[in-house]
Amino acid sequence: GAVIRLSSLKQRLFLAQSKVRSFEEKYQNTLETLNANGLPDQADYVMHEDYLIWTHWAEVSAQCENDQSVLEKITSLGLFNAETGHHVGG
Repeated sequence: GAVIRLSSLKQRLFLAQSKVRSFEEKYQNTLETLNANGLPDQADYVMHEDYLIWTHWAEVSAQCENDQSVLEKITSLGLFNAETGHHVGG
């Protein structure tokens, strides 16, 4: 199950990172800079909506990266843990 979930996470991470990059290109800025400086005074409702969606995808990206890291550690153990000489889960 972990291998299948890892594949799914990689796909979702790719999508999330693509969305974040798209907003960075559109606004020639990073979300971190916007969070530090705030939205420009002339920001319209579209930018406010984009900011919310951008924040969502940044959070999805961070969560996927974290989950991927954990699952990669799990899958690297395989079914047999050589260090302990025990089967995983038994």
